[in-house]
Amino acid sequence: MSFIKPPWRAAKIGDMFEVLVSDNFETLFISCDNGIAAANVATGKLSYATQTGEIYWKNPGRASHVFAYGKNTFVWVGEKDFIGFDLGKGAVKGKMKDNDDPQMTADGNYILVRDDGKVTKYAVNK
Repeated sequence: MSFIKPPWRAAKIGDMFEVLVSDNFETLFISCDNGIAAANVATGKLSYATQTGEIYWKNPGRASHVFAYGKNTFVWVGEKDFIGFDLGKGAVKGKMKDNDDPQMTADGNYILVRDDGKVTKYAVNK
């Protein structure tokens, strides 16, 4: 018996722990220990394999390692750090550190950070 080496292994993004399918059932999104890959469902060919840093997928007290607001996707890459991730392009959009309770606008286009009564608004899409 022989086994096929998973295509994301060559990208060195770690072991797979979750696979999700796109809304149109054409793309698989593969979450690995240190990155995210996308593959065509029919052919298995990778569209991308992006290193993100260590994905914090064993989140005590959190429902998932990934969360979405509006059309934006965010991934926990640490206990208090997360990145904005473009699933279509496989690109990291930005990283926010030391924010374990992000407050987002309903459309997901802004992150609001409160500090001593002051609120700072960070744009997600530039």
